[in-house]
Amino acid sequence: MDNKSFKEWSCLNREQEAYSLGKGDIRRWYQRDIDQITHSTCFRKLQRKSQLLSEKDPRSRSRLIHTIEVSRIAMEISEKLGLSKELTEAICLAHDIGTSPYGYIGNSFLKKRAEQDFSHEMAGALMLLMISEKVTDDEKYTNEIEALVEDDDFNGKAEIKISTFPNRLYVSRDIYKKKHGEKYYMHHISPEIIDGVFNHGEAGVPNTLEGQVVRFADNIAYLSQDIEDLFTTEILESRTYKSYASKNARLQLGKQSMSWRDIDSDEMPSLKDAFNENRGRRIAAFVSRFVAYNLKQLSSDKLETRSSEILQEKIPILECDQGMQFVINYIWNFIEQNYDHPLIQTSNAIQEEKIEQLWEIISNSQSGFPDKNPTYLKFMEKADAWSLFKKCQTEWKIAFFISHLSWFDVDLILDSYHERNNTFELDISY
Repeated sequence: MDNKSFKEWSCLNREQEAYSLGKGDIRRWYQRDIDQITHSTCFRKLQRKSQLLSEKDPRSRSRLIHTIEVSRIAMEISEKLGLSKELTEAICLAHDIGTSPYGYIGNSFLKKRAEQDFSHEMAGALMLLMISEKVTDDEKYTNEIEALVEDDDFNGKAEIKISTFPNRLYVSRDIYKKKHGEKYYMHHISPEIIDGVFNHGEAGVPNTLEGQVVRFADNIAYLSQDIEDLFTTEILESRTYKSYASKNARLQLGKQSMSWRDIDSDEMPSLKDAFNENRGRRIAAFVSRFVAYNLKQLSSDKLETRSSEILQEKIPILECDQGMQFVINYIWNFIEQNYDHPLIQTSNAIQEEKIEQLWEIISNSQSGFPDKNPTYLKFMEKADAWSLFKKCQTEWKIAFFISHLSWFDVDLILDSYHERNNTFELDISY
């Protein structure tokens, strides 16, 4: 088992490819992608996007801190499994750029109000295309790049189909400026990253092993982070969490139960430290178990496979063992029991009220904001012109616009609206 790795299904070969379209650029593709992401406005906005508690509570993590912590967990796993750390890092850094100003609360709100299918994963994938956008009038690029997305490819649900990203560049065509000649938008971004961001949610199925690792690391990060924030805000005492699963306890979750003898059997690393108040030991317990279990399954040839549209071959499906998944579900159940705490309820109520007010201001023509705010007008003009948005309803575009904002931007909009000043600029550049 020690000699086994997932290297043959990794993107390590792609990691070594040089960026061939830049003059004098010595970076590899994923290195260039990482630079594009980290130097973008979308990434910087994460420092002012909420995670668990209200943005004004200094004890709670921001989405930027969450992103960095996910990156460290995922890169450690990728190294142990023999995967590309550069691709893993790139997906991690971008995985939440499409999240709302108010994290969980905001994402849920926008999903309901958008009316068409909408998610922060989808918004993030589209933001990646905008971050990496280059405009040209030269039609030759449609032949050189082999990836032209025709107008009818978009089916109205704002789907990102990886089959439309067969190469390093994605091209969309602007058909709304024919009087000036057609323009072609080239997007210098690796499709593996688009895929990893779009599919990192619970319903997603990443087309690379690196994307699968990020999906797992994201779950483990916010599982541990929410516990940590509950400690910091004194909603939960660390000793209470530690004693929640004593050595001889039988963990009960609904009608299901497992003993520690069942969970820690089969020579797998113990998960008891998942209930430790020390964050390092909590995370290490999950990471060690995940790595050991998948290497063991690989050695025994027991992993299921799936077809990867990106790699054009079957790749293994990384998974948690039964005991580990039970512990994850058990801890989530425990965390949710603390969501009824007055501090969290108050925080949620504040965020819900703000995003509700924001939506009404932006969607209501009588508010003056839609007709007077230059940033919003520029955004809607671009959204109306871009082929990927042409079948999107106005509500969907508003949800996507809000995904670009930080809680600081929201406060600016709300304060300015009450002063009847809707003409200020917002920074939603890429």
